[in-house]
Amino acid sequence: MPRTVDEVYTTLETVRQAGTTLLLIEQYVGHALRLADSVVLLQHGEVVYDGSAAALGDVSERLLSASPQLT
Repeated sequence: MPRTVDEVYTTLETVRQAGTTLLLIEQYVGHALRLADSVVLLQHGEVVYDGSAAALGDVSERLLSASPQLT
């Protein structure tokens, strides 16, 4: 990850640890999952996953699968 991205995510983690709720919209899901407790994934404007980050598993494999739905 570029240094600036690292700095942004370090700051977001500090804010999160202070008890602030974050709403993060991110195209690079792996970055956001490190901070997330719950996740809503959209694909072509449709919700394809709504649940815990821990239960999501390998996002890249699921996003690249032939199935249009993750759930």
